Amino acid sequence: MAHKAVLFDEDEFANLFFQLSHDFDQSLLPKPLLKKNPFEKLKDAEDLIEAEISARMTSAVNDLGLVPGLLMALCENAPDPLVVDESGQKIDAALFPSDLTPTDGRPHWSDQALPIEFKRCLKRYDPFDDLKEEVEATAEGQKKTRGQIFNYAKVSFAVQQRVYLFMILVMGRQVRLLRWDRSGVAVSKAFDYYERWEFFCDILWRISFLHRFRPHSLGTDPSATRIFESDPDWLTMDSASQPTVTDVDHTARDLQPDELTSSDYTFAY
Repeated sequence: MAHKAVLFDEDEFANLFFQLSHDFDQSLLPKPLLKKNPFEKLKDAEDLIEAEISARMTSAVNDLGLVPGLLMALCENAPDPLVVDESGQKIDAALFPSDLTPTDGRPHWSDQALPIEFKRCLKRYDPFDDLKEEVEATAEGQKKTRGQIFNYAKVSFAVQQRVYLFMILVMGRQVRLLRWDRSGVAVSKAFDYYERWEFFCDILWRISFLHRFRPHSLGTDPSATRIFESDPDWLTMDSASQPTVTDVDHTARDLQPDELTSSDYTFAY
């Protein structure tokens, strides 16, 4: 994956990447009815530590059903097993399908619909700069954050079959929307989700709608179908991964004359 970043106005980002067709039927998934700001407990988010920001945001999203069909879960307690993620990455939270939402505080990278990272405040940890032509911020803490979220995106691409990946970055009372692909990242300008709560809630609802009715619009590879342990194909794939005497190394290299002496061979996993 490349590190190139392209900046968009937040409204432009939403209309470009979370666009719903004009003929969609909103009655299929009505928006949550909100009479007041659902993020009222995050009004003082600039003064809170990351754990408190993520806990309050998770409660607001789940208790008020801001993303129907999806739930937000905290993921920072422990990494996934090494067989899933050798690097041991732990993102703060993620949106999960309601029937796959974990309760053990692990990332469960394969089940995530959309990863979410939290930081204390905008100025110190914001990896992007809305005022510069080169949007990548250069201070040490900012570069560290950019490296973190880049690595999270890499894990998501490695574990899931994806064409691109959306991510949310919350920094105090500011939030950025991100869209990763293998050429880099498209990023929205930072905006105040407390002041623009109706806009942010609309984004969350659009994510929910797309996840339910057009899941490939959130970046999953339409040519791939996920299988679970209960699927018959799971055993087939598991058996295919076992070592056999006909396995050959597929590492890129100059082949020796005697390496492939038979036409009966398979590539090793």
